Amino acid sequence: MPEGGCHGEAEWVDGEITDRCPMIWALEYHPVFEAANWMDQGVLPHSGGWADQPAALMALAKVVQDEYRAAQNRHRR
Repeated sequence: MPEGGCHGEAEWVDGEITDRCPMIWALEYHPVFEAANWMDQGVLPHSGGWADQPAALMALAKVVQDEYRAAQNRHRR
């Protein structure tokens, strides 16, 4: 990525063209990626049990986990 960030359009998954830098999107969703990482390690991202976790965060973290695993399987072929 250029020092000042992305400029113009960026190619992304399956040839779809985004109108913004994917890195900016990733930075905005950092808490979701971080939650997915904690969950992969068997740790909940917030104190308490499952019922104490933000439902939207947990749902998004599950999507991140599923997509990461699917990508790993695609690259193993």
